[in-house]
Amino acid sequence: MAMRVNDIRAQDLSVRRNRQVALNYFINYMVPVKGPGDLWVDAFIQAWKRVYKSDFPLLYITKISSMPAEAVKIRVVATGKDLGQLNLLYITAVKSKSPKDWEAFRAAGIPLEEKLSGIQDLYFQAVVLQMLGDSHFPDFQDGKGDPEKSFELWGKILEIRRELDYDNDQQYEKVHRDWKGLRYDLGLEPDSNET
Repeated sequence: MAMRVNDIRAQDLSVRRNRQVALNYFINYMVPVKGPGDLWVDAFIQAWKRVYKSDFPLLYITKISSMPAEAVKIRVVATGKDLGQLNLLYITAVKSKSPKDWEAFRAAGIPLEEKLSGIQDLYFQAVVLQMLGDSHFPDFQDGKGDPEKSFELWGKILEIRRELDYDNDQQYEKVHRDWKGLRYDLGLEPDSNET
C-alpha cells in the first residue's frame, strides 16, 4: 500500500519492520516475473537502499532478469522442487546427526550448488553452500565432522554475500562468526585482508 501511494516513509518503515517477509516476497514472487524498471521493484530497491545501505535487490534482480531462457528453466526447477527436496534432507540430517543422512544430503546438495553456480544465481547458491557447510560442521555430527570443509564452504558464502552486497544481516553475521571460530580452532592465521 505504501508503494501504491508513494509514501516513502511508510515504505522504509515497512521494509525495516518486516525485513525477512519483504525479502522473501521480493526473492520468491518479484524476481521470477519482474525486472528493474517495474515500479514496485524500483520502489523496493530504493527503500532497501535507504534502510540497509545495500544494493542487493538491484544487483540480484538485474542478474536474474538478464538470464538466458535456458538458465531461467534450470533456475525454476533448482529453486523450486530441487531446493524443497534438499531442505527435507537437511532437516532429517540435522535431527538425526547421522553420517548416512548427511551423505544423502550432500549427494543432492553438491550437484544443486554446482547447478546454481553454473547459472550464476548467487543468492540461492549461498543458501545451499550454508547447508553444505553445516553438513560438515562438528556440532551437527554424530562423529567428528570435517571442520576444514565447513571453513572452506562458509568462506565461499561470505565471498558470495559480499559480492551481492548482502552482508548486513543476522545470517551473514552468524556464518561469519562461525567461520572465524573455525579459523581459530584450525589454527589458521588470518590474512591481513580477512576479517
